[in-house]
Parts: sequence; structure tokens; C-alpha cells
Amino acid sequence: MGRLRVKVCGMRDGDNIAAVGALMPEYMGFIFVPASPRYVGTSLPPEAASLPPSVKRVGVFRDAPLHQIQEAVERNGLSAVQLHGDEDDTYLRELRSRLPSTLIMKAIKVATRSDIEEISHRTESPDLYLLDSGAGGTGVPFDWSWLESYQSSIPCILAGGIDLTNIEEAVRVAQMNPALVGLDINSRFEVSPGIKDVTKIAEALMRLKV
Repeated sequence: MGRLRVKVCGMRDGDNIAAVGALMPEYMGFIFVPASPRYVGTSLPPEAASLPPSVKRVGVFRDAPLHQIQEAVERNGLSAVQLHGDEDDTYLRELRSRLPSTLIMKAIKVATRSDIEEISHRTESPDLYLLDSGAGGTGVPFDWSWLESYQSSIPCILAGGIDLTNIEEAVRVAQMNPALVGLDINSRFEVSPGIKDVTKIAEALMRLKV
């Protein structure tokens, strides 16, 4: 197994974006949810346009009107969108028709093992699932042993509570679950909401190399 894909989420400061981007994570997440303490606004800082081409810009939305997502993708050159609300299969189908070349991630709140089991019953699948313990940015992991029940053919990213104390355990979980292809890191790598500790992220990326 090569290095897991890494998504650094909740970015909003220009200098911080540039510094983290230089570390070359696969994804960088920008939150377009006004209620979030990591809200980036309606337009990304200029530094986001200068990220290395391999770093995909991900817009994070929660139950947003479809036209709002489409406008944000076009305005900010987003490569992917992450849906973090109650978006159903009909919503996903319409979004894909509007943005056929955009990667779609769907966050699933995992409170029990059955939340993972129910993923396989969805009729409209995203390109990636993001499995999280809460609404995002909570810094609390769910019970990773529940991933044994993951049956979907859609790959997934693990989120919630990942830090330098448990990242090796996350790697071991991924080695036992081929569908788990990436990790989402956020609040436990921050010095304040939206500002990441670049040194900690660099160490995390080094630990993920095999």
C-alpha cells in the first residue's frame, strides 16, 4: 500500500494555505458553511489559485442550494465538492448532472455500526464517502473497528479525531480495509480554528509514507 491520500480540511488563511500546499496533500478542503468557525467566505484567498496542480481544491457544503454549489465550483475552480448535510440520492443525482466532471464526496455521520452498514443501500453513489463521527471539525473519532462492516464498492476516507497519537492506528485500519483510501485531518492539527500547524502536518505526512 502506498501513502494514503490526505485531505487537510478547514483552510482559510492565505499564508497557511500556501505553507500547507507546499507539503503536497492530495486534497485541501475549504468550508463554505457560514455557521462554521472555519468558513472561508464565498471566494477563496488568492493563494488557493497557486496551489500545486496535484492538490485538489475541495469545497465543503451542508444542505446548500444546488445553484450555490455550482457557482462556487465555477468561481473558485474547485475540483471536488464534499456534502456534509442531509443530501439524499435525488440531490446527488442532480448535482452530478450539473457538475459531471467534479469529484463528489458524501460525508456520513457514523454514530453506530449500522450507519456504516446502511451505506450499501444507497442507490445514488458519490465518488468517495467520508466517514465522520459528527458534523465536522469535532475532533472525536468513532469506533474504527466498525469499518469491518463496510461493504460498499465506493472507496472511503476516514475523518474525525485523527492526530499524531493515533495516525499509525489509522494506517493499520486502512491496511485491513482496502476500501479505506485516505484520511481527513482538521481540528487536531490546528493552532486555532482554520489555522493549521504546518510542522504537525509535515510530520503526519512523513509517517504515512511506506
